[in-house]
Amino acid sequence: MPSQPNTGRKRDHIWDQFESLPNSRAKCKHCTLEMAGLVQRMKSHYYSVHEKEDATLETSTSMPRQLKILAFTVTTTPAQKSIFEKAVAKFFYSCNIPFSLVESEHFKVR
Repeated sequence: MPSQPNTGRKRDHIWDQFESLPNSRAKCKHCTLEMAGLVQRMKSHYYSVHEKEDATLETSTSMPRQLKILAFTVTTTPAQKSIFEKAVAKFFYSCNIPFSLVESEHFKVR
């Protein structure tokens, strides 16, 4: 009887970096850590611990990199801070906004 072609989902390439164990578990070939054989968890482990050691996986299987919080912040120099403070003061003065407004809880940085 001829064997039927495999019509299931293709096995993810991350499995090249792990050994399959019984009970749906996997063992990392790099550090021998045993974990649940869930592709997302395996990718998370591999890319956070071993990616720099071995760049042999296809780029299509790589997880998107998380950005550091610093990517979302703006740092200012003392000169820029001074310019900003003068612009805010000029705004308050030219729009006739009372300076007591800065005492509002909505104006303060928490």
